[in-house]
Amino acid sequence: MAIKPQQSSEDFGDLEFRSDLDKQLSWNPLARLGYDPKVAKGINMLTGDREQGVYVPSGMSEDNIWKGLVREGFQPKDALRANAGDVLVTGGFAKPEVWNHEYTHRALDKIQQHADKDPEAFIGTYGQGAYNELQNLKGNKADKEFFTELMDDVSKGGDHLQEAFLGDALAFQGTPNDNTSDFYREKEQAYSAIRKAGEDLLAAKEEQWKPTGRPKEKGFIESLFSDWI
Repeated sequence: MAIKPQQSSEDFGDLEFRSDLDKQLSWNPLARLGYDPKVAKGINMLTGDREQGVYVPSGMSEDNIWKGLVREGFQPKDALRANAGDVLVTGGFAKPEVWNHEYTHRALDKIQQHADKDPEAFIGTYGQGAYNELQNLKGNKADKEFFTELMDDVSKGGDHLQEAFLGDALAFQGTPNDNTSDFYREKEQAYSAIRKAGEDLLAAKEEQWKPTGRPKEKGFIESLFSDWI
């Protein structure tokens, strides 16, 4: 069957985008679980010339999405383009580590949906503590951000990851250290089980992650913002 030009262009763009993110996604299984080039959207800066990256949670209504984004300072035309499950990033924030962060948010959403689909089975596999923590993360924005930042790029330091969480992130990513917080040590077992649930969901995906190498030409991230970069 012949591939239509539009389909071919979109597929090539997806490959470019993935190659742009290879380095980040290669070590972050949760971001790979949340990764989907079809939901990535480049947007204009917010009011006050602010840069932003955001994941639009699944299950939000179109009305709530529009109202919520406009209230946060997003341009109305960008708010209208947004759908539940989208990842929106402004030009100045269109860095691999930011996409990595927002796709990790999307992965957490997927894990929560998986747990809610069959709580008994989830608890039997990953424990009551993990399930309880997932319920907490639904309504606790600060804790949700903390969990997501544990999978941020530690090599970037304070560029996106809050310095106070650096020791926690290192520990969560497999590098033991003495700089973990009391809060992290309290949550570590549940968080590790949640991550394991994400890794199991990732393993069930049809396509295995294979680094493609960076393209020589301008990548897909830049093309998202071609109108103003």
